[in-house]
Amino acid sequence: MMEKRRLYMILGSLAVVSMLCVPFAFAADDESKNSVQTVLQTSQDLSALAEMGMTLEQAPAVKSLPTISEEDAIKAASEYMPVFSKTATNIKAEYQIMTNPNFQAFSESALAKNPTLQQNKHLEKTPVYIVSFEGIKKEGHDFKGSNKKPTVFSEQNVVVDASTGEILYSYNYR
Repeated sequence: MMEKRRLYMILGSLAVVSMLCVPFAFAADDESKNSVQTVLQTSQDLSALAEMGMTLEQAPAVKSLPTISEEDAIKAASEYMPVFSKTATNIKAEYQIMTNPNFQAFSESALAKNPTLQQNKHLEKTPVYIVSFEGIKKEGHDFKGSNKKPTVFSEQNVVVDASTGEILYSYNYR
């Protein structure tokens, strides 16, 4: 009789422990679902950017709120590229966190207004707006003597410092 009672106590204890562990298993499963939801939202081709040395990260919701608005970023980029602002079929801006150790030719004004940029001399997890001018026609450059026709790009992208509103640089790849 004592053996049965002991067996029931052990089984009961196991049942209680397993019921306590089930919510943790579901919580761990929920966390993995949440991490899937934080996939980077961008219209940029991440592999093309990687070839140019650029990486993007999803901007944290609260940590790095931009100082300037999306509209201000579009206005600054439009003033920087007035021809494309007039001929583009679509202009849009994305708020991103950008790293690009390969580009270091920033304007004196951009460096003066952003102490982190001045210290690093390159973009390192910098909050930016990428303003895209879509539906444009921009002829690229090819080497002299090349028989190949220059590439015609249909999109121009301007990187705007989201903290200062300064133009950092521009690029195209499509």
